[in-house]
Amino acid sequence: MYSLLVGVNDEVIPAGRLFEHTEDYVKASLGADYSLALQHLPALCMPEIGDNRYEQTARVGTITHLRGGTRGHTFRFVPNPNLAPIAATTIQNLANRGAQQPRR
Repeated sequence: MYSLLVGVNDEVIPAGRLFEHTEDYVKASLGADYSLALQHLPALCMPEIGDNRYEQTARVGTITHLRGGTRGHTFRFVPNPNLAPIAATTIQNLANRGAQQPRR
């Protein structure tokens, strides 16, 4: 399991976007203290595809200091220095290929 952070370039997840497109069984597996659980998962952080204000790459790392607030959830993303950035188009191609696979 991993976290996917898309379009959260300023380290703020708007309130309505946390767990957007997340299956209910995944949310349930995180438990009530989801902020602590998310900080123990690897994370993939990337801009929205086509948002050219940001470099179109994804980074693997971890989430730290996740806190809820009035603007949404703030956090710090720490990229793994041992893993090179991944082109956003590579992530998009993998997602498209996965969407074509039948669900089990």
